[in-house]
Amino acid sequence: MNLPEDWLQSLTKDDIASACIEANYPALPKKALKEHWVAHASGHICLHHLNSHALQKLGKLQDIPEIQSKPKAQLIQLLLGPRKTLTTPAAVQLNISSAFLTLSLAHPGSSSNSSSGNSSLVSPERLSVLVPQRLEDLCRARVLPTHGSKAELVGSLHQDRVSLEELSKSELKALCAAEALPVSGTCAMLIARLQASSSITVAAIPPKQQAVQQQQLDRQKAVEQEGALLQSGKKMSRSQYATFLRKAGLLEADQDVFHIIASANGGADHTHNYHFAQNQSWNRAIGSQHDFINCYIAGKIKAEKAVTISRALGNGSISYSGPDALTLYKMGEDIMRTMRREHRSDWVNLMQARA
Repeated sequence: MNLPEDWLQSLTKDDIASACIEANYPALPKKALKEHWVAHASGHICLHHLNSHALQKLGKLQDIPEIQSKPKAQLIQLLLGPRKTLTTPAAVQLNISSAFLTLSLAHPGSSSNSSSGNSSLVSPERLSVLVPQRLEDLCRARVLPTHGSKAELVGSLHQDRVSLEELSKSELKALCAAEALPVSGTCAMLIARLQASSSITVAAIPPKQQAVQQQQLDRQKAVEQEGALLQSGKKMSRSQYATFLRKAGLLEADQDVFHIIASANGGADHTHNYHFAQNQSWNRAIGSQHDFINCYIAGKIKAEKAVTISRALGNGSISYSGPDALTLYKMGEDIMRTMRREHRSDWVNLMQARA
């Protein structure tokens, strides 16, 4: 359910901005007034885009008892029930309407009139394009049943009036691909294309194209998982990490998983000590003698993580007892600075020779 304007008015600018980010909807400049935020977000964010604090705020205004103790999913379910209208002062309402008109003139695509609202809703045909796992994720986010056949999931989501703005970029790309529309660009561009072709019936997708879409979704999921892994960190062998990179399309045949602190120096087999994949020849040529260059290439934060985890875990019977991350980083920086200085004119000479 898209948030009513009176509910948006009861939230802070930060609440609305966070919800816009969660919905992959463009944010306004920091100096924008609250009425601009309300007009901008109207028709584009839903309850499940709000954080728990914002949901609790709405729950209090709806007189939901024991609001603090309820989980997010239950709050959404309660707020989806019968609601009371929140009164908005006439002066504020006038400001919101004026702001909405201004935004509509400046950004015609952001208007939330009835026709654009209808074209933003995802039809059953379009929902059928998504794989069951994606449909289950959408149902879970909207506190809908996640069991049942694909047709039942599609029916539940259609009845709950899912909008294009609620879909992730990979889902929007899948819908565009199914209708032979370009799949490049931002979420807003993808939505605009789908809205423009909303009257077109989605053709049945050939099995081969379905397999390609599934492969794209799997790769997208692998990339997202990798991002989460790199943030939280996990003990993992080189072969396991190589498999992970390969699934995400980030490992070529002539590349090795790249330790920042070399195994021979006690560098841990851990995601904090891996710097993706690098040239296989380079990786094997430098051996365990150039950890300072690896630390500089990886950056100070990653180097610190690599040294910390290697001191804690080591590698088998070898423990890391080398220099701290900053010392290694500065050594690498000095070498790279010297190399840049000595070879400063090489690129110019190369381009002149080609001229």
